[in-house]
Amino acid sequence: MTFPLCGLSGGSVSLNLFQDLNGNGKLDANVLGVPIEPWGASGKPAAMSAPTWDTTVVPLDGSTIVVKLSK
Repeated sequence: MTFPLCGLSGGSVSLNLFQDLNGNGKLDANVLGVPIEPWGASGKPAAMSAPTWDTTVVPLDGSTIVVKLSK
């Protein structure tokens, strides 16, 4: 899926996305806090911890930003 992000300003951005499979408006997780719905973040988020600005920040320079959702 591709969608444009319009009206952003500044030199960098961090994107965090998730697919709300059950339509409840939140990212569901198991009892350990591990997401059970597909999610993804820009940059290089750590595999075993929540995304942070430092791990997900990417330049806002007009180039394509790719975010891959987990399975």
